[in-house]
Amino acid sequence: MHRKKSAAVHLLLKRLLCLLLVPLLPVLSASPASASFAQTDAGWHLDGSPQILPVEFFESVGSLDADGKGFKEASAIIGSGSAQYRDYKVIGTVDGKEDFILSEASFSFPSLPDRLTPGEKIEIKVAGTYTGDSYDSAYYGVASGEAWVGYDAAMLMKDGSQGYLNAFEDKSALTLTDPGTSTSTIVLTVPETNADAASLQISCAVGGSAARQVMVYTYRQQGDTSTPVTLSCGVLDFWGEPMPYLQATVSGQLDDGITKTPFGPEQVQTNVAGMFEWKTRLPADATGTLTLRIELSLQCWIKDAFSARADKTAFFLSNYNGGSASSATTVATILKMDFEQAKTDSQNGVIRLWRDLRFAGLLLDTPALSYADPGTPDEVDLMQNTARMLMSASHLYNQTFNGLYTGVKILDEKQMLLEAAKPLPVYYNYTDGTSLFDSAGLAIYLDATDTRLTDTARFVALHEYGHYFDWITGGGAFHCVPANGSLYNANHGGYLNDTTADSVLEGFATWFACVAQQQGLMPVARPDVMGPFGSIAVPSLPWVENGIREEFSVSRALWQTSAALGAKSIWKNALSKKHDSLAKYYVDLLACPAPAGMSGTVEETVRQAFYTNGLYRLPPGSMAYEPGEPFRDTVQNGQTDLYDAGDLFADIPALLPSAAKDATDLGSPSDQARVRSSLLLPNSWIALSGENVEAVLVTIQPEGAAAYRWLAPVVDNRVYVGLPQGGGNGNVTLSVPGGKTVYTGDIAALYPILLKTFNTHASLDTAGIPASALPAETVYPGPTGGSTDTDGLLDPYFLREGPEDGQVLDERPFWTWTDEEIGLLVQSNAADKSEAQSGAVNPGHADSLVGNDSDRNDADGSGPGNGDDHADGSGPGNGDDYADGEDWNDVGDDDTAFPIVPVALGSAALIGILLFIGLRRKRCDHCTTNRCAVCGMEIVPGDAFCSRCGAKRR
Repeated sequence: MHRKKSAAVHLLLKRLLCLLLVPLLPVLSASPASASFAQTDAGWHLDGSPQILPVEFFESVGSLDADGKGFKEASAIIGSGSAQYRDYKVIGTVDGKEDFILSEASFSFPSLPDRLTPGEKIEIKVAGTYTGDSYDSAYYGVASGEAWVGYDAAMLMKDGSQGYLNAFEDKSALTLTDPGTSTSTIVLTVPETNADAASLQISCAVGGSAARQVMVYTYRQQGDTSTPVTLSCGVLDFWGEPMPYLQATVSGQLDDGITKTPFGPEQVQTNVAGMFEWKTRLPADATGTLTLRIELSLQCWIKDAFSARADKTAFFLSNYNGGSASSATTVATILKMDFEQAKTDSQNGVIRLWRDLRFAGLLLDTPALSYADPGTPDEVDLMQNTARMLMSASHLYNQTFNGLYTGVKILDEKQMLLEAAKPLPVYYNYTDGTSLFDSAGLAIYLDATDTRLTDTARFVALHEYGHYFDWITGGGAFHCVPANGSLYNANHGGYLNDTTADSVLEGFATWFACVAQQQGLMPVARPDVMGPFGSIAVPSLPWVENGIREEFSVSRALWQTSAALGAKSIWKNALSKKHDSLAKYYVDLLACPAPAGMSGTVEETVRQAFYTNGLYRLPPGSMAYEPGEPFRDTVQNGQTDLYDAGDLFADIPALLPSAAKDATDLGSPSDQARVRSSLLLPNSWIALSGENVEAVLVTIQPEGAAAYRWLAPVVDNRVYVGLPQGGGNGNVTLSVPGGKTVYTGDIAALYPILLKTFNTHASLDTAGIPASALPAETVYPGPTGGSTDTDGLLDPYFLREGPEDGQVLDERPFWTWTDEEIGLLVQSNAADKSEAQSGAVNPGHADSLVGNDSDRNDADGSGPGNGDDHADGSGPGNGDDYADGEDWNDVGDDDTAFPIVPVALGSAALIGILLFIGLRRKRCDHCTTNRCAVCGMEIVPGDAFCSRCGAKRR
C-alpha cells in the first residue's frame, strides 16, 4: 500500500544460477597470458584494478548559451570491456522547436592483460555502433555528430616527469560519425622496462564533442620480487541468489609477529552475477599471517551507471530503529591464512583465494558468512545487526534490486531511476505501522511481518517499490491523481470516473510487482500469485466482497492487457502519462500499437480485459436497492449482510451484460462512501492453536483452475488466506513446512462465512498444530514462488568450485544486455524454480573455501561423508575442486574446475549463459552435458528433454 507517513509517526533456489556472459567481442589475440600472473625475470605487471576517472566535460552541459545553443546534455560510461557515449547539442530553433544533433554510440573492446612482456605486440580489437540521429539543420545543412574510443600510453618517471611513447603502431582511436557498426584493430607494442621509470600507464577513453571518460591501467616493473594475490568472491543472499551490485570493501594486514603491514581499504562491487574480484601484490619474501576483512554493505552501488551524480548508490537497506538512518546495514567476514604456506600452494606464481559469502551461513549456531573448511567458520562481525535480521535483509536487498531491474531493463526507465533519483532508503523491521512507501520522505518502510522470509514479504517489497517507481518516474508525483489532488480510498463500483485514481495508484503497484515476479532478474515459478490476495491472472469484479477490492480489478485488467501487448508497451504508451482517472488510461491503452503476430485487435483486447474485470459504466440503476446489488452494511438491528433502509448501494444491475460490446460508454456515477482497502481482509484468517510455528504453507486448489501455494507468516496465532473471489468449489489447505497438513477447508463453505462476517475481525475457521505434525528434524521454511511443486523448505548449503586461471568477470552493466541474453536467464531461472525443492538443511556440513565435502544429498546417494560433491564421482582429490588438506587454491591433478566466470580463450569470443550445478543436478565428467535425473542418460547441450525417457532437462 501507499500512504504518507503520519506526523506522529522466497522460493528456495536449490540451484545457484550464475550469469556468466563473456563480452561480445574478440579477446586479446596476441597475448599469451591475458588474465594470469606469470612470473618472469622482468616485465610490466598490472597494479590493482583499472582506475575509472570522473567524466570530463569539454563544453558547458545543461545550461545553454544566451542564444539557446550549446550542449544540453552529455554522458560517458566506461567499464572493463564496454563503453557508451551520448550527447545532445542544440544548434538552433526552427518553428519554435529545437534543431539538434544527437550523438550516441556503444563500444566493445577487450580488457588489457595483467602482465605485459616487453616487445610483444598486442592487438586490441574495438567495435563501435553509432545510433545517433542527424537532422537537417536550417543553419548548417545536414548536421552530424561523433563519438569515439581511443587508447594512449605514457611512461611515468621516478622524478615525476612523463615520457610519451610511440606505443601504438596503427590507429589509436575508432571514431564514429554515421549510423552503423565499425571495427578497428589497434596494435600496441609493449615498451622495454626502464630503470628510471616508476610506471607505465595505458588509458582507454570514450568521448565525443562534449565530454569524455577515461579508464587508466597502471603497470609497474616486476621481477620475482612480489607475489600476486587474487581474491574472488561470490555473494549470495539467504536463498542462494547472487546479490548484484552489492558494495564491498576489502582491507587487510600482513603480520609476521614483529611488524603489522596494513593495506587497503579498497571499494569494489559485485557484478550482476554477484561476483567481485580483488587483487594485490605482496613481497615475495613476506611471511606471517595474512588477514583480509571483507565488509559487505547492503547498498546497491553502480559505479558506472551515472553521468552526472557523484553518489553512485541506487538504494540501501537499513534496520529501522525509530528514526531514519542514513547508513546501510553492514556485516563483515574475516579471512586468515598462513602466507608462507599459501606461497607454497600457489599456481603459476599467483595465490588465488576463493570464498562464497553466503547469508545462509548465519543460520548456524556459530554464525558465519564463509568457511575455510567444513567446521572451520571464518570470523564474522555482525556489527550493529543480528544474524536473523541480516538473513532477511539479504532477501529484501535482492527484491529491491529486482524492482530496480524491472524499472530499468523491462520498462526502460534508466535515466529516471539511475541518474535523476536520489539514493532510495529501504527500512526493514519497521515498528511504527504497516509497510508503506513514504512519498514525503522518499523511503520504503517494511514492517516486522514483511521482514520475514516469506512469499508475502517478497510481494509486499515489490509492491512498495512499484509505488516508488510510479512516484520517481512521475517527477516527484504519482501519475494518476484526481483533479482535486486528493486520494479518497473510495470504492467506485467499477465506474471509470475521476475517483478511480486511488484504485489506479494501488492497482499499478500490484501490477508492477507481478511484472517483476515474471520478467525481473529473479523471476518466480508463478508470478501471478500475490500471496493472500490471490492470483492477478484471475478476473475480479469491483463490487463483490462488499466493494473494497477495486484496485485488484485495475491490476488484473492491466495484467491481462500487458500479457497481450507487452509490459513496456502499455507503460510507454499509456501508464507513463499523467491522468486523473482510469477512464483516460483506458483511452490511451486502446491506442497502443499491436505487437507482431497478435491475434485480434488492440481495441478488442483492451475492452475485453476491462470488461472481464468489471471496469465499465453499466446502464443506470433504478435509484432503489435491488437484491444482489453491492451495498455498505451499517449493521442495523444487530444484523450483518442484510440491507437496511439508509444503507448506501451502488445502484447497478447485479448481473454482467452478455458481452463486452453490451457495456455502455464511460460515465461519472460512483459510490465514494464505500471504503476501498488494500489491506488484508480483517476476517480472512484461520486461527491456529497448538505448536508455535513461524510460517505455514497455504495451498489454494480451486476446481477447474491451477492450484497455487505461498509461504505465509503466522502473526498472533493466525494465518491469512486468500479465498478465490466469488468462492466456488475447491479446497484450501494449511501445512507445516517439512511436516504434515494441519487443515483442509472447503472453499464453497468458507466463502459465505467471509461475506457474512465482513467489517468484523472474526476468523473463518480454526486449526490445531499437534507436535506430531512438525518435521522430525530441524528445517527452515522457504518461499514457494507460488508453485505447488515446491515444499517450502530451504536447503541453501551447496558447493561452488573456485575460478580457473585466466577467467575474467563480465562487468557489462545489466541494462546493456541483449533481450536474448535476458530471455535465457529469465527462462532458465523460472524453470529452475518451478521444480521440487530438496529436503531440510543439514547445518553440520558447511562448505569450504570451494568445497572439499558435499553437504547435499545427490540422487545416487553421494553426499556428506564420501568426499564427493558430484554424482559421477568427480570432486575433491581428483583435481576438479579442493582436495583434502588444501586450504586456499586448487592444486589437484588436473585443471577441470567448472567455470564460475567467463574464460578468455585465445581469440575466440565465447557467448552464452552457463547454468551452475545445483542441488540434485548431475554433471558428466567432462562438463558438457547433464545427466537425466530419471534414467541417468546424458542429455546433450541444447536439448530440453532426455532422448531415452522423455524427461524434462532438470
